[in-house]
Amino acid sequence: MFPLLEEMCGNKFLAIKFLATCARRLASKLPKWIIESKLITWALTGEEPDVERYVDKDTDPDIQEAQDMMCYISDTNIQYCVMRSYKESVRHNHLIYVYRGPMSEYEEARVRVLVRILWCTTNRRIYDE
Repeated sequence: MFPLLEEMCGNKFLAIKFLATCARRLASKLPKWIIESKLITWALTGEEPDVERYVDKDTDPDIQEAQDMMCYISDTNIQYCVMRSYKESVRHNHLIYVYRGPMSEYEEARVRVLVRILWCTTNRRIYDE
């Protein structure tokens, strides 16, 4: 559907801006938080996502960001390990890596990289305030 929107707007960047604006409007009307990728899909297709999967707006914004990042990772074991590692790291105020089951060295490295990205992103935001 995006190519049609792009054609209607006459410009790819204008179409992206329009889509982002629509997604933000949808988000402001919701009583709960939902990941951005679902909002964009909703704005593009007009199909409202499953309301049961919404997360309360009271949820920590850093956890929300982590959950949004996890939607791009197809391996559920990696998702689990990253979220557990991140939550444990926040709780202990230093990086901790949690692995589940047998994992290859590449999968463990992927978990470490993703947790560090989340950690650095949130710590930078704390120091910028």
